Amino acid sequence: MKIQIKNKNSIFEVFNFKYLFNYDDIEFNKKIEDTFLSEKFYVIGNELLKNRKGNLKIHIAYKTESQFLNKINEIYEFFYKDNKPFILQDLDNNRECEIDILSIKKIMREGTEFIFSTIEIDFALLDAMFFDISETEVFINVNNTNIVNTNININSIFVFPIYEIQLNQSINDFFIQGEREFIRINTNNYTANDKLIIDSKNGEVYIEKTNSKIDLSGSVYDGGFVLLYKNNNDLSFAFNIASSGSIKIKYKNRYIL
Repeated sequence: MKIQIKNKNSIFEVFNFKYLFNYDDIEFNKKIEDTFLSEKFYVIGNELLKNRKGNLKIHIAYKTESQFLNKINEIYEFFYKDNKPFILQDLDNNRECEIDILSIKKIMREGTEFIFSTIEIDFALLDAMFFDISETEVFINVNNTNIVNTNININSIFVFPIYEIQLNQSINDFFIQGEREFIRINTNNYTANDKLIIDSKNGEVYIEKTNSKIDLSGSVYDGGFVLLYKNNNDLSFAFNIASSGSIKIKYKNRYIL
């Protein structure tokens, strides 16, 4: 398995490692005092899980002390707390998850020709899910209409999509009906060729203009964010004036460990 870890600035590739992260290594039902989140537990759907920990061991060997120390410093600097977020990526399966670094330990071993060390990193998932590394994008053409219907099939559990709507008319009312939710937005500030963004992942609704961004969080006057669920999702988009343009739906599949 090829693993790499990303921080906000760079990528750390792990070539020689002992990677322990499967069902047997995830710790369930820990005492509340053992968790590190201030909320005291993780909320995953309808489940409450007390902890999800993993362990990564990186073995390094260098001939000179300067090479060895440079590598040690490089590893410690990479995992410095200000470089969050840390994303663990499984490149073989195209999946990733966000992790929190709990501890980093250095175990020294010196040989006759090389200086050896094992860096042991303890971490915990911030969610009980892996996500696709690559984002899925669905593109829908809008051709002189005020109602658009489409269907999206999801292979994983429910996902948090980002909707991006760009139309050639000014509209003041926008509506999405999904499988379980709907959302209705007052879009009086939307003018031709703006982008209306409905981001269910980050909980944002806004209009993106050429040189500005208008928050519409106070303009959602009915419903809530429209998620996508496993298998078929029938979606309907409606707006008050017939228009042409496009609707993009972007999301990452989510997988239970």
